[in-house]
Amino acid sequence: MKWFLYNLLLALGGLWLLEYFVDLPLERPLWFLGVFTVIFLAIWLSSYVFNRRYFFKFPRLVSFIGFIIYELFESNFRVAWDVLTVVHKMNPAIIAIPLDCDTDREIVTLATLITFTPGTLSLKVSDDRKTLFVHEMYIPNNDVEAVRRKIKDGFERRLLQLTR
Repeated sequence: MKWFLYNLLLALGGLWLLEYFVDLPLERPLWFLGVFTVIFLAIWLSSYVFNRRYFFKFPRLVSFIGFIIYELFESNFRVAWDVLTVVHKMNPAIIAIPLDCDTDREIVTLATLITFTPGTLSLKVSDDRKTLFVHEMYIPNNDVEAVRRKIKDGFERRLLQLTR
């Protein structure tokens, strides 16, 4: 991520210098051309200088943020609907989720993201750091495996794509 910010600052600085010293009023298409030229050169030089993986992490970061926002809205609406209606659809359970996360940072981030979404709460990580216990308020059709897959394939898989 820091390389992306370096490239962006480099592109903006180069355009500012071009406009300042050459005294050309930059129009929007020329500005975009400069930004994309710097990014293209950085990608082309990445096989020689940079870690090539960083260019592919930015789209994953955007996808991850979009996924988290979607999950937040979905769970907020589900909890709000359950609070506002007469019939409650809660079916709570505590679920043991096997972890593929290795580091403390990955485990804490996953547990925080799970707790951040309404209707779920991370309770405990096992002593061997291989299992995360989660309290889920809504188990559809008593299908605990579906909730486990949702957390493993949604939160954990996307988090590991970013951190590894």
